[in-house]
Amino acid sequence: MVSTGYLDIEGSKEAIFYRHVNPENAKMSLLFLHGQAFKSKTWQDIGTLDFLSKKGYRVMAIDLPSFGNSKMKLPVSMKERGELLDKLISLLELHYPVLVAPSMSGSFALPFIFSNDNAKKLRGFIPIAPVHTDQYKPEQYKSLKLKTMIVYGQDDKQLGLQSLERLKNIPERLIKRIDGAGHACYMNNTAEFHSYLEEFLESLEKTSVGKL
Repeated sequence: MVSTGYLDIEGSKEAIFYRHVNPENAKMSLLFLHGQAFKSKTWQDIGTLDFLSKKGYRVMAIDLPSFGNSKMKLPVSMKERGELLDKLISLLELHYPVLVAPSMSGSFALPFIFSNDNAKKLRGFIPIAPVHTDQYKPEQYKSLKLKTMIVYGQDDKQLGLQSLERLKNIPERLIKRIDGAGHACYMNNTAEFHSYLEEFLESLEKTSVGKL
């Protein structure tokens, strides 16, 4: 069952809206961000929250600032967006979550990961054709110690391929192409996306990192 709620941030009520599934004895936590044209409800509508809950995973999906039901204004700089994501992970009490970041949400995920050794706070990373991969050097990706599954659509000839070219420098990475899918590849072939998710999460379960 999906529950919903708000995070109050710095006196701002209803700043960030979230959806939450938390099965008993959850094996791992995931945090889902979203792209420009979407929101947390997208992950509920395509069945991802239900799929992962039934597999025993705790999942949080948020509406990013100024999207969906979140009242908080969108931070302008990438630095501010990264800092906000760091704060949200703490407020949501997510310990070593797997971070899922499609498209526009790369402007939150990447500055978070590349700041203050924050990669150590994550158990895994699933970028889906994220923006702003060009803001970081190949050496930075090569030095990243974070198990990563790169997902992109076969027909996403722009951002999908551009981000892949940079993200593939991450040493511990899998690359998963969804055939016949475009930029929002997880919507074009949700079953295939879910199978890749399950495969990656099962591989992470074999590496113990902290407590949930």
